[in-house]
Amino acid sequence: MAAGGGKSLCYQLPAVLRDGVALVVSPLLSLIQDQVMGLAALGIPAFMLTSTTTKENEKFIYKALEKGGDELKILYVTPEKISKSKRFMSKLEKCHHAGRLSNFN
Repeated sequence: MAAGGGKSLCYQLPAVLRDGVALVVSPLLSLIQDQVMGLAALGIPAFMLTSTTTKENEKFIYKALEKGGDELKILYVTPEKISKSKRFMSKLEKCHHAGRLSNFN
């Protein structure tokens, strides 16, 4: 399917409708940035956790993963963040065990 054809809707719609956080793994930083900006413009709490994420946003994301709620619905991460961040994996594991991980894409 061509760019702009609606492929992202396959994981975005379930993420919005379900409780918890949807995790989206993508190696394309520019795609992640575009998706987060587009979702934020629609009022959907989407964030990214990459090497470019500010410490302030990273702190917010980790707290949101820990406590749950609707402050974070879709979290985009790069494969590098998953493989190199023990802190992220620990927070993600706790989120999963608490039943707050809705999708993994």
